[in-house]
Amino acid sequence: MNRMSSPSVAEPAPAFAVDLLWIPLGAGGSPLVRWSGLAFEAIVARKERRARQRLFHSALEVYADGVRHVIEMTPVWGQPGVDRGVVREGPVGSKLLGRSRLFRYEVHRWLDGTIPDRASAEDSPQRLSTEAGAARAVLALAASFPTATWGRDEFLAGEMWNSNSLTSWLLARSGHDLEPLEPPAQGRAPGWGAGLVVAARAQGPDPRGLMPVGTSAQIHEAGGMNTTGIPAGSIVVGVDGSSYSDEALDWAVEQAALEQRPLTIVHTIEPVGFIAAGTYAGGGIDYGALLDQSQAAGKATLHKARTRALETLPAPAIHQVLSQADPRSTLLDLSQHATMIVLGSRGRGPIASLLLGSVSVSVSKHASCPVVVRRRVDPSLTTHGILVGVDGTEISLPAIEFAYRMASFRARPLVVLHCYWEDHERALVAESIAGMAEKFPDVNVEVRLAQGFADQHLVNASQNYELVVVGHHPITPLSDLIFGSVAPTVVEHAHGAVAVVPAAPAAPSSDA
Repeated sequence: MNRMSSPSVAEPAPAFAVDLLWIPLGAGGSPLVRWSGLAFEAIVARKERRARQRLFHSALEVYADGVRHVIEMTPVWGQPGVDRGVVREGPVGSKLLGRSRLFRYEVHRWLDGTIPDRASAEDSPQRLSTEAGAARAVLALAASFPTATWGRDEFLAGEMWNSNSLTSWLLARSGHDLEPLEPPAQGRAPGWGAGLVVAARAQGPDPRGLMPVGTSAQIHEAGGMNTTGIPAGSIVVGVDGSSYSDEALDWAVEQAALEQRPLTIVHTIEPVGFIAAGTYAGGGIDYGALLDQSQAAGKATLHKARTRALETLPAPAIHQVLSQADPRSTLLDLSQHATMIVLGSRGRGPIASLLLGSVSVSVSKHASCPVVVRRRVDPSLTTHGILVGVDGTEISLPAIEFAYRMASFRARPLVVLHCYWEDHERALVAESIAGMAEKFPDVNVEVRLAQGFADQHLVNASQNYELVVVGHHPITPLSDLIFGSVAPTVVEHAHGAVAVVPAAPAAPSSDA
């Protein structure tokens, strides 16, 4: 949609329209907001070595069937005691502070509502569309806005989450052309880019009934390892129709919703080799018909999983991959494009007990992204938060950050367990978690020390935690055979879910 000209305030209300307003930060007369904004911009400008700019807050006025609605993010406190059509609320500063109304924001879809500082808006209103579908889409999407913490970058989008994120997210998800949009002269809108990044990750079903680019109700069939058609940053989950994979699917759907990422559901059909195909033929079995039946069953499994995902949570865009290849090869290939792979701990069939070793452990050893292996937990056990094992080396750093992210997204406490042998190694844990408290201030962290084998301590403690996180560095098959590795041992023997996070790739040698 192309940006349209600014309407005159004297014009009669349109049947359908989406109008954007740029409002100088603090224009409503709040000295606290104005001065804090000036201080923030002064710090950022100095850090980026540029001139200071004016900061702008944005809001939307949406007309549908001639009725005006105001969509805006504001503090919960200080609002008039009328029905403002509040559809979402979220914390300000941190999830802990957000328990108080003083540190919460609201997103309202206010029927003929007011914008206190509307008179101060500049170059506004800008009419972005007069299409009925666009206006209705914006109104519908407001109720599904991701309520991340205001002022933080929980989605790792490169900018803090705020009112401008709401506006850009709504406009991007509803199909508006945002490229020509920019704040008034010498101004900028912090948080605008964050909304665009998160919207691009999760292009869900279009509220106007259209199918956006990157969303498909069809199944992407991948022969061999041609599985690069999935969106980058997907959360990938393997399914086989078992109750174990259903539990993994539920967790993956929930995580995709929390992170506002696409979800890719994968099912594989084991390929039949040339010799086996000949054996079938010699026995009077129609190999072609057998393959057709396998593919039909695979599609039915994916359809059931997709239906379950949509019923469990309002999931992001759901992609499906049906691969006729070894499941390990398929998942390892997908790991190059995914942000996470989620697997159940058991599969179907007479050798179900061997699947954990043949697929989950293999994928967790060699994947390019974190792999979460979900195992059915004894319902009589009470679990508390997330546990991450650290050893004071660089291998632990990606696992530590992953654990903090999971604790932040799921509002769980985090225990950092440092296993050591020599007393001088005890101090390494402080170096490992340095900087994490500033990045994830909402996470409640406890550090524990234990002497001895890390895998034994982690396995023994695993029954008390929702998720155990371990780091893993790829090693040669010979080293693996002789010395073993902590991560595979924990995956095979833990009493609950385990996340294996690969170490960062080694920097290229300067001698090369």
